[in-house]
Amino acid sequence: MSLILVTGGTGTLGTKLVPNLIARGHDVRVLSRRPGAGTHVGDLATGAGLAEATAGVEFMATHVKGEPGRIVWMPTYDAENHVRTGNENRPFVSVSRNGELLPEVKQVIGLIAKNGLVLATGHSSPAEGLMLVREGRRQGVQHMVVTHATFTPVFMNVDQMKEAAREGAFLEFAGGSVGGAGGAARMDSFADAIRKVGPEFCILSTDLGQRGNPQPPDGFGALLLAMRARGFTEQEVDRMAKQNPAKLLGL
Repeated sequence: MSLILVTGGTGTLGTKLVPNLIARGHDVRVLSRRPGAGTHVGDLATGAGLAEATAGVEFMATHVKGEPGRIVWMPTYDAENHVRTGNENRPFVSVSRNGELLPEVKQVIGLIAKNGLVLATGHSSPAEGLMLVREGRRQGVQHMVVTHATFTPVFMNVDQMKEAAREGAFLEFAGGSVGGAGGAARMDSFADAIRKVGPEFCILSTDLGQRGNPQPPDGFGALLLAMRARGFTEQEVDRMAKQNPAKLLGL
């Protein structure tokens, strides 16, 4: 069965959920800030311990106070495509097998549709990304995005991006470190792909926040300037940076 990480597994809801999952045959990890309370010690607020707790996890159940989340990402760093593309020797999480989405993935997509959430394809391969958005459309998901479509390890080509757009998905273009090595060439490739797909289907983001890279606001500003320098109008940039993301989130 599936390996599931439950955050807050020692709280009011978690203590009811964990035994239910175990009774159904799942392997369960419990994340807690208190040593000895769960199987793994970690903190969602600081990120401490999360890498160890999430390694190889197929699904995560979390409940936090306040406004509920809006986006459900398919596996990213632990995706099978990410691990295989990087020739890494570590556990991974699959979303498909033999050219078909796993039944559990279809169930998750059904929950996304039922709750009006956003389906993000994560670090899935181009073929998997298209399977995900097709299934999302079939089940009535209203908000979908292909996670950094041209960036490693996704690498969708223009025809694949156009197909995803026809299925109702936005295409995310994550600028990263615009001024870093290869940044100018990456911006050129972004501009070319966006023109071929159409700004009305595209979203600009950063994928920043890592140590050693620019702060997200600075990187995002650099990305917007780079797109303006490559001929996109202020209205087109505004649409990709503000209007399309708001539409994706249902705002």
